[in-house]
Amino acid sequence: MDQFKISDGRTSQARRYRALIAYTSLIIASLLILLAGHEVINYFGLNLDTRIRDVSGWKTFAVFISMLPIVAFTIWLTLITIKKLCLKLNI
Repeated sequence: MDQFKISDGRTSQARRYRALIAYTSLIIASLLILLAGHEVINYFGLNLDTRIRDVSGWKTFAVFISMLPIVAFTIWLTLITIKKLCLKLNI
């Protein structure tokens, strides 16, 4: 994947637009990861009030392994979206 820098905008307004797109996309990605994490935790029969020491090691490992591809895919999709939006808007 080519390097894509937020600061490569030609003008200060273009840099602001790039930063706005990037930060907005990252906030959306963070919310998606939070919602996915909540669903994964509920799937394994836990809730967000559960203390980690009260959970078996297997369930903790299962939640961790389940979240890895979700987080990786979300970050990858976010970076691709940021790049395509900036290129399409020509900023």
